[in-house]
Amino acid sequence: MTMRCLLLFAVLFPTLLSAQEVPVPFTTESEVFMVFSNGRFTRLEPRPPQAFFAQEGRLIYLDHVGQMKVFRAEEQVLNLLDKGPVSQVKASRKRVAWLVNDSLRTTEGLRVRTIGTAVQHFEVSDGLVVFHEVAMGTLQAWWKGSAYTLADVAAEAEGPLWAQNNEDVVFHSGGVGSLRLFRQGELRTLLDSTARSMVVAGGSLVAWWDDARKVFTVLDGEELVDVADTRPWSAKAGPGFLAFVDGTDRLKCYEQGQVRVVATPAPAAYWVQDSLLLYPHEGHFMLHRAGESTTVERYVPEQWQVWDSRLVYLNIDRQVCGMLRGTRLRCTPEAAIPEFDLFGDAVVHPGRGGTKVVLRGRRTYMF
Repeated sequence: MTMRCLLLFAVLFPTLLSAQEVPVPFTTESEVFMVFSNGRFTRLEPRPPQAFFAQEGRLIYLDHVGQMKVFRAEEQVLNLLDKGPVSQVKASRKRVAWLVNDSLRTTEGLRVRTIGTAVQHFEVSDGLVVFHEVAMGTLQAWWKGSAYTLADVAAEAEGPLWAQNNEDVVFHSGGVGSLRLFRQGELRTLLDSTARSMVVAGGSLVAWWDDARKVFTVLDGEELVDVADTRPWSAKAGPGFLAFVDGTDRLKCYEQGQVRVVATPAPAAYWVQDSLLLYPHEGHFMLHRAGESTTVERYVPEQWQVWDSRLVYLNIDRQVCGMLRGTRLRCTPEAAIPEFDLFGDAVVHPGRGGTKVVLRGRRTYMF
């Protein structure tokens, strides 16, 4: 293969300078696993991986024999994390955790730490790993290098239920118990003597249905705000906002301390991806951000992906188009693109003649 670099006159995917570069993984037509980072292509494996997780500054993957490896973009170094056998991996943009038999492991810097020894279920966010430690009968959280016991759940036959965002965990103590919040290493009670109810956590918000008061309540930082007096049909949270379909069939959004009606009637589906709320309305593909709704296209694209505040999609001519923080970006000159993947500020898609095309910043790289 040859590599060449072409300058795009249109700035399709401006780089977010505040974030670490996300490596771009792909598999060639000859099934070689590659990564693009720091302006160069690197061969990682002779065969496709079982799974991979692109994160800020690193790429974590299970190779074809099940070994867990990490490629660090800045140093351009590949290291073995775990020989396995790895049975399950979950990752956010900055953190990863995995099971080896019943042992739960995560990374702290360059070190691998075992944080649970008899784990069946766990979830990962940037600041937290939350898990059910079966042998001890506890719900635990791994936060800033330490384990915290959140609740005794040995008596709960179905196991514990919880919701988490970046650094918060909201959980019910079981039966007619209390709704509790773990935040910044401390536990607090949100509701006393309540049955299990709707709870949503995302970004920096926590929301729940208070059955006693018959209100849908948001904890926004340290401020409690009642946002609806009918039980929502559904709710999803992102960084700094909450989207929900209320009991009157309207899609609403709570953000910046206010509740706004986004669409009436509510669409059949809506998506909260990072900082964007996306939904179809009267056949159009809509984006809601920072209190404003924008028509992305007058049809719902066949493929779209979001990373932070960046939306990328295939238009009707199968060109790669995008929007960043609500501002429309120019589409690629090339059309008839079959598919693409988005990794941070970079897009990778198949090119002509079996090539792979990476779009990053002002440049197009071809392998």
